[in-house]
Amino acid sequence: MNNTNEITLEEFLKLPKGSFILIDMRSEVSYQLGHIEGAVFCHEDIRSAGNRKLIFYCQYGVQSVETAEQFRTRGFQAYSLKGGYAAWLKNQFHALDSDELERYDRQITLAQIGLTGQLRLKNAAVLIIGAGGLGCPCGMYLAAAGVGRIGIIDHDEVSLSNMNRQVAHRETGLNKAVSLKNTLECINDKIQVTAYPERFSIDNAAELLDGYDFVIDCA
Repeated sequence: MNNTNEITLEEFLKLPKGSFILIDMRSEVSYQLGHIEGAVFCHEDIRSAGNRKLIFYCQYGVQSVETAEQFRTRGFQAYSLKGGYAAWLKNQFHALDSDELERYDRQITLAQIGLTGQLRLKNAAVLIIGAGGLGCPCGMYLAAAGVGRIGIIDHDEVSLSNMNRQVAHRETGLNKAVSLKNTLECINDKIQVTAYPERFSIDNAAELLDGYDFVIDCA
């Protein structure tokens, strides 16, 4: 980090968690529509910063330079994020290709999800236990939403009586986990799907659960 009151995005991303307070200087509306993960809209008691750095950002990193300078004169380790929110947003867009940006457009425009939320979905891993009447629609919606890695475990085979309610299956006699995997890959070829054609039990639970963020019981 240089001695000026600016910090580049690359330098900021390398800072250890807990070593700084990130402060969004934009309007509350802009903050609600999207902000850098971990940023606070305002910091009422700046004295609680302690030894932590104060990192301010505005839309393009212009106003925040002056603010950082003001706090430096008061003895704080204050910096302005160079390029502001726009620079961070441009960096985030590189994590999603043009097809993904178009595919998830309706989700990204939602304030509750935004680009940050979509990237979280992409980096998430979910294990579905059971590929039947609950597991099928669950897996289909997770795939469509862009969850990056989905695991499916089921020991059973698709029967004709399953077809009217287990909507992801297309042919009988196939293992349900494999069948659902095939359907999810057709829904979204940007994700990774793993089928475990076995029964979930106390003997294999620890191994199967390893590496997944969430588990959905659809048995």
